[in-house]
Amino acid sequence: MRDRPVPESRPWVTTNFAMSVDGKVAFAEPGPFELSSGEDKRRMAAHRAEADAVLWGAGTVLVDEPFVRVRRPEWIEARRRRGQPPHPLNVLLTASARVPLANRFFAEPDLPRLVVVTDAADPAALAAYRTRADVLVQPGRIDLDALLAHLRAVRGVRRLLCEGGPTLMWSLFEADLVDEVLVTLVPVVVGGEHARTMVGGPGFLRGATRRLELADVERAGDEVFLAYRVVR
Repeated sequence: MRDRPVPESRPWVTTNFAMSVDGKVAFAEPGPFELSSGEDKRRMAAHRAEADAVLWGAGTVLVDEPFVRVRRPEWIEARRRRGQPPHPLNVLLTASARVPLANRFFAEPDLPRLVVVTDAADPAALAAYRTRADVLVQPGRIDLDALLAHLRAVRGVRRLLCEGGPTLMWSLFEADLVDEVLVTLVPVVVGGEHARTMVGGPGFLRGATRRLELADVERAGDEVFLAYRVVR
């Protein structure tokens, strides 16, 4: 493929979503998007177990309360052989520190966590975060280029898995920081003009879209698993 090599200055970035046939990753009403099968969940756990870090935006964490702990002993052993710690670094972007400490993201003991905020965040919230996580404060706004450089140089992250949400996905695509896109196509139609799609934001203008190349396709039952590489 014609993809340029990933620079040593940042990780390889993979995104992973389950999506309805009509392109939705959420329902119009608030709440988790639980439509995929046990096979999709198994694959998601395997992708997580291969990653050095998993990244979420604040909106996704407020709704889904995700965290990653590798459960299967053989996957933990495979990580050890690759020189990785038992569990990926759990990374949360919350510019204004609006995710409460009671969220399940912070609940699991002994997980490596990094919370990324701006210098406008409430100092009391930052002090609370520091009881459960490392905190990275960025001046003014969240700078994804600087964050990925930090993850690579300071945290040793080579493979970063992003699980959303759509606002974060747009920011990554806009900054041309996505290398691989994994999509599970779930055999349902959700509908709704207010139901979110995989990538939010203002969108690209005609002629400026990001081009993808199909790298793999598999079928399991009525689900289809697609893997794309970003063409540069």
